[in-house]
Amino acid sequence: FIAPLLAKFADKYPEILLDIVIDDHFTDIVEKEIDVGIRVGKLAASTLIAREIASVQLVICASHEYIERYGEPGAIEDLERHRCINLLNVINGKERPWVFVIDGKPIERHINSIICVNDPDTQLQAVLHGAGIAQLATLAAAPYLRERKIKHLLTDQVATGNSVYVITQHRKGLPQKSRVLVDFLTEELRQHPDMQPLKF
Repeated sequence: FIAPLLAKFADKYPEILLDIVIDDHFTDIVEKEIDVGIRVGKLAASTLIAREIASVQLVICASHEYIERYGEPGAIEDLERHRCINLLNVINGKERPWVFVIDGKPIERHINSIICVNDPDTQLQAVLHGAGIAQLATLAAAPYLRERKIKHLLTDQVATGNSVYVITQHRKGLPQKSRVLVDFLTEELRQHPDMQPLKF
Protein backbone atom coordinates (compact mmCIF):
# COMPACT_ATOMS: atom_id res chain seq x y z
CA PHE A 1 0.00 0.00 0.00
CA ILE A 2 3.00 2.32 0.38
CA ALA A 3 4.34 2.19 -3.19
CA PRO A 4 1.32 3.93 -4.81
CA LEU A 5 1.52 6.65 -2.15
CA LEU A 6 5.19 7.23 -2.87
CA ALA A 7 4.39 7.62 -6.56
CA LYS A 8 1.71 10.16 -5.67
CA PHE A 9 4.12 12.00 -3.38
CA ALA A 10 6.81 12.10 -6.08
CA ASP A 11 4.31 13.62 -8.53
CA LYS A 12 3.17 16.21 -6.00
CA TYR A 13 6.64 17.10 -4.70
CA PRO A 14 9.10 16.41 -7.54
CA GLU A 15 11.78 18.53 -5.86
CA ILE A 16 12.01 16.11 -2.89
CA LEU A 17 14.16 13.03 -3.46
CA LEU A 18 13.27 9.83 -1.60
CA ASP A 19 15.58 7.03 -0.46
CA ILE A 20 13.41 4.08 0.61
CA VAL A 21 14.50 1.29 2.98
CA ILE A 22 12.22 -1.77 3.31
CA ASP A 23 12.86 -4.00 6.32
CA ASP A 24 10.67 -6.56 8.11
CA HIS A 25 12.59 -5.99 11.34
CA PHE A 26 12.30 -3.02 13.69
CA THR A 27 15.05 -0.91 12.15
CA ASP A 28 16.76 1.60 14.43
CA ILE A 29 16.01 4.77 12.47
CA VAL A 30 18.45 6.79 14.59
CA GLU A 31 21.34 4.41 13.94
CA LYS A 32 20.47 4.15 10.23
CA GLU A 33 19.98 7.94 9.98
CA ILE A 34 16.46 7.56 8.62
CA ASP A 35 14.28 10.67 8.84
CA VAL A 36 10.81 9.11 8.57
CA GLY A 37 9.58 5.58 9.15
CA ILE A 38 6.33 3.62 9.03
CA ARG A 39 6.01 0.95 11.66
CA VAL A 40 3.34 -1.65 12.30
CA GLY A 41 3.47 -3.05 15.80
CA LYS A 42 3.99 -2.14 19.41
CA LEU A 43 6.44 0.67 20.06
CA ALA A 44 8.98 0.33 22.83
CA ALA A 45 9.63 3.34 25.05
CA SER A 46 12.02 5.63 23.22
CA THR A 47 12.69 9.22 22.21
CA LEU A 48 11.06 8.67 18.82
CA ILE A 49 8.07 10.79 17.88
CA ALA A 50 5.16 8.61 16.73
CA ARG A 51 1.84 9.48 15.11
CA GLU A 52 -0.70 6.68 15.34
CA ILE A 53 -2.46 6.28 11.99
CA ALA A 54 -4.81 3.38 12.56
CA SER A 55 -5.44 0.29 14.64
CA VAL A 56 -5.39 -2.83 12.48
CA GLN A 57 -8.08 -5.50 12.86
CA LEU A 58 -7.35 -9.23 12.72
CA VAL A 59 -9.74 -11.41 10.73
CA ILE A 60 -9.84 -15.15 10.00
CA CYS A 61 -9.88 -15.87 6.26
CA ALA A 62 -9.70 -18.61 3.66
CA SER A 63 -10.07 -18.84 -0.09
CA HIS A 64 -13.24 -20.16 -1.71
CA GLU A 65 -11.16 -23.00 -3.14
CA TYR A 66 -10.13 -24.06 0.36
CA ILE A 67 -13.71 -23.86 1.65
CA GLU A 68 -14.97 -26.01 -1.24
CA ARG A 69 -12.42 -28.71 -0.37
CA TYR A 70 -12.43 -28.63 3.42
CA GLY A 71 -15.48 -26.67 4.52
CA GLU A 72 -15.33 -23.81 6.99
CA PRO A 73 -15.09 -23.77 10.78
CA GLY A 74 -18.22 -22.95 12.74
CA ALA A 75 -16.41 -22.21 16.00
CA ILE A 76 -12.91 -21.48 17.30
CA GLU A 77 -12.47 -25.11 18.37
CA ASP A 78 -13.03 -26.28 14.79
CA LEU A 79 -9.80 -24.58 13.69
CA GLU A 80 -7.82 -27.45 15.20
CA ARG A 81 -9.32 -29.74 12.55
CA HIS A 82 -8.39 -27.41 9.70
CA ARG A 83 -5.24 -26.61 7.77
CA CYS A 84 -4.00 -23.38 9.34
CA ILE A 85 -1.19 -21.06 8.33
CA ASN A 86 0.70 -19.34 11.11
CA LEU A 87 3.04 -16.39 11.20
CA LEU A 88 6.41 -16.42 12.91
CA ASN A 89 7.52 -13.57 15.12
CA VAL A 90 10.54 -12.10 13.29
CA ILE A 91 12.17 -11.12 16.59
CA ASN A 92 12.03 -14.37 18.60
CA GLY A 93 11.25 -16.91 15.86
CA LYS A 94 8.19 -18.27 17.69
CA GLU A 95 4.77 -18.82 16.18
CA ARG A 96 2.44 -15.94 16.85
CA PRO A 97 -0.71 -16.86 18.76
CA TRP A 98 -4.09 -16.05 17.28
CA VAL A 99 -6.17 -13.42 19.05
CA PHE A 100 -9.83 -14.11 19.82
CA VAL A 101 -12.48 -12.08 21.58
CA ILE A 102 -14.14 -14.12 24.33
CA ASP A 103 -16.62 -12.51 26.73
CA GLY A 104 -15.54 -9.15 25.34
CA LYS A 105 -11.86 -9.67 26.19
CA PRO A 106 -8.93 -10.42 23.85
CA ILE A 107 -7.55 -13.92 24.44
CA GLU A 108 -4.41 -15.31 22.80
CA ARG A 109 -4.46 -18.95 21.79
CA HIS A 110 -1.98 -21.14 19.94
CA ILE A 111 -3.44 -22.77 16.83
CA ASN A 112 -1.67 -25.75 15.28
CA SER A 113 -0.51 -25.12 11.74
CA ILE A 114 0.54 -27.06 8.67
CA ILE A 115 2.48 -24.08 7.31
CA CYS A 116 4.40 -21.47 9.27
CA VAL A 117 6.08 -18.49 7.59
CA ASN A 118 7.92 -15.39 8.79
CA ASP A 119 6.51 -13.08 6.13
CA PRO A 120 2.92 -11.73 6.12
CA ASP A 121 2.86 -11.44 2.32
CA THR A 122 3.78 -15.13 1.95
CA GLN A 123 1.08 -16.04 4.47
CA LEU A 124 -1.47 -14.04 2.48
CA GLN A 125 -0.41 -15.62 -0.81
CA ALA A 126 -0.73 -19.09 0.73
CA VAL A 127 -4.30 -18.25 1.78
CA LEU A 128 -5.12 -16.87 -1.67
CA HIS A 129 -3.88 -20.11 -3.27
CA GLY A 130 -6.03 -22.32 -1.06
CA ALA A 131 -3.34 -23.66 1.26
CA GLY A 132 -5.29 -23.03 4.45
CA ILE A 133 -6.90 -20.68 6.94
CA ALA A 134 -5.06 -17.77 8.55
CA GLN A 135 -5.69 -14.86 10.83
CA LEU A 136 -4.77 -11.86 8.71
CA ALA A 137 -4.40 -8.16 9.36
CA THR A 138 -7.09 -6.18 7.55
CA LEU A 139 -4.29 -4.01 6.22
CA ALA A 140 -3.38 -6.95 3.96
CA ALA A 141 -6.71 -8.76 3.66
CA ALA A 142 -9.11 -5.86 3.00
CA PRO A 143 -8.67 -5.53 -0.80
CA TYR A 144 -9.09 -9.30 -1.30
CA LEU A 145 -12.16 -9.35 0.93
CA ARG A 146 -13.69 -6.51 -1.09
CA GLU A 147 -12.95 -8.36 -4.33
CA ARG A 148 -14.36 -11.58 -2.79
CA LYS A 149 -11.16 -13.48 -3.51
CA ILE A 150 -11.14 -14.67 0.10
CA LYS A 151 -13.91 -15.12 2.65
CA HIS A 152 -14.10 -13.82 6.19
CA LEU A 153 -14.73 -16.77 8.54
CA LEU A 154 -15.98 -16.75 12.13
CA THR A 155 -17.23 -13.20 11.62
CA ASP A 156 -17.90 -12.76 15.34
CA GLN A 157 -14.14 -13.01 15.85
CA VAL A 158 -12.67 -9.64 14.87
CA ALA A 159 -9.76 -8.80 17.16
CA THR A 160 -7.67 -5.67 17.43
CA GLY A 161 -4.11 -6.11 16.26
CA ASN A 162 -1.17 -3.76 16.10
CA SER A 163 -1.29 -0.09 15.26
CA VAL A 164 0.30 1.67 12.31
CA TYR A 165 2.59 4.59 13.12
CA VAL A 166 4.51 7.24 11.24
CA ILE A 167 7.68 7.82 13.25
CA THR A 168 10.45 10.42 13.22
CA GLN A 169 13.60 10.89 15.27
CA HIS A 170 12.56 14.17 16.85
CA ARG A 171 10.13 17.02 16.45
CA LYS A 172 12.63 19.89 16.73
CA GLY A 173 15.09 20.21 13.91
CA LEU A 174 13.15 17.90 11.59
CA PRO A 175 13.96 18.96 8.01
CA GLN A 176 11.10 20.69 6.21
CA LYS A 177 11.05 18.04 3.48
CA SER A 178 10.60 15.37 6.18
CA ARG A 179 7.73 17.33 7.72
CA VAL A 180 6.08 17.46 4.31
CA LEU A 181 6.41 13.68 3.96
CA VAL A 182 5.08 13.04 7.48
CA ASP A 183 2.02 15.22 6.88
CA PHE A 184 1.42 13.64 3.48
CA LEU A 185 1.67 10.06 4.79
CA THR A 186 -0.50 10.83 7.81
CA GLU A 187 -3.28 12.30 5.69
CA GLU A 188 -3.14 9.63 2.99
CA LEU A 189 -2.90 6.64 5.31
CA ARG A 190 -5.68 7.78 7.63
CA GLN A 191 -8.11 7.88 4.71
CA HIS A 192 -6.73 4.80 2.96
CA PRO A 193 -9.54 2.22 2.46
CA ASP A 194 -7.41 -0.63 3.82
CA MET A 195 -6.94 1.28 7.09
CA GLN A 196 -10.66 1.58 7.80
CA PRO A 197 -12.53 -0.77 10.17
CA LEU A 198 -14.36 -3.52 8.33
CA LYS A 199 -18.13 -3.18 8.11
CA PHE A 200 -20.23 -6.31 8.54
